[in-house]
Amino acid sequence: MSMRDKNEIQIVPRWNEIDSTLEVHHSIYWVWFEEARLNFLKKILDITYDDLRQSPFYLQVVQCDCKFLKTVYIESELAVAARLKITDKPFIDFEYHIWDSNKNTLFTKANTRQAIVSKDFEVQLTMPEVLQEAISKSYDQSPFAFFYAD
Repeated sequence: MSMRDKNEIQIVPRWNEIDSTLEVHHSIYWVWFEEARLNFLKKILDITYDDLRQSPFYLQVVQCDCKFLKTVYIESELAVAARLKITDKPFIDFEYHIWDSNKNTLFTKANTRQAIVSKDFEVQLTMPEVLQEAISKSYDQSPFAFFYAD
């Protein structure tokens, strides 16, 4: 796995992920995006799921959108990539792409926005220092995994 592939997961759709037309059901994409997002946190930001559970905040999905560009069928070999948007807002914005494993065909593009919420369920208006530090450190090591807001 190259450094560039650290922000990707490999997926092969299984029987339980398809509908009666042998296409991947639309609800499954969100599971894959979550897997890619957790992989990004672990492999790029060095933040594990346990770190998140023990942190003083939650990352709450508050917005999502998806563009289905081409149909994905059972047993397709896919790469799901996640990238983090660098912004001055107190949100975590991810962009996702689903490609065939050779990156010749783009099947899906999506975005999610996570609000940073305290354990008391109050929206935080500043980025937690631990996240700021992880992003700064990781950007220097893996700049391909990030992009800037428009």
